[in-house]
Amino acid sequence: MLNNMESLKQDISDYFIIGRLRIFEINASYVEESPELSNNLLGRMLECVNDCEEELILIDSLTILAVSASENTLLNFFRECLKLCDKEKTILISVHGYAFSQEVLYRLRSVCDSCLELRIEQVGDKLIKTMEIQKLRGAKKNYWKYVKF
Repeated sequence: MLNNMESLKQDISDYFIIGRLRIFEINASYVEESPELSNNLLGRMLECVNDCEEELILIDSLTILAVSASENTLLNFFRECLKLCDKEKTILISVHGYAFSQEVLYRLRSVCDSCLELRIEQVGDKLIKTMEIQKLRGAKKNYWKYVKF
C-alpha cells in the first residue's frame, strides 16, 4: 500500500511511521463462499476502526467482503463509519461498484459524505483515468464534476 501510494506521488509513509496511519491487511480470498464470514469480518473490521487511535483509515478494498455480505450488514457498516467520521476520523474506502446491487449502491451513496467513481476510458489510442465526483457533501455546486489524469 505504501509503495502504491508513493508511485502515485502521494507518499504517506511518514504518517505510517509516526503512528497516524494504520493499514489493515485482510487476506480474504475465501470469503466469497461464506456470507456469514463476510458479515462477521465486517463487524470485526468496524471494531478495529473504532478502537484505533489513528486519524486516517484506508480500507482497500472492501469488494471481497461486500460481494457476499448482507445488504443490512453493509449499510450498517457504512453508517457506523460515518459516525466515526463525526468523531474526527477520516475513513477512505475503495470498493468496486459491481459488488453492490443498484438499489444498495444508491442507498450507500446517500449515507456517505463523498462518493467518487474512478474509470479508465479510451480516447483515441490513449487510456485516460477519469474520476467522477458523484457526491461531495459541503461543496459548492460549481465544483468540477470530472477530473481526468
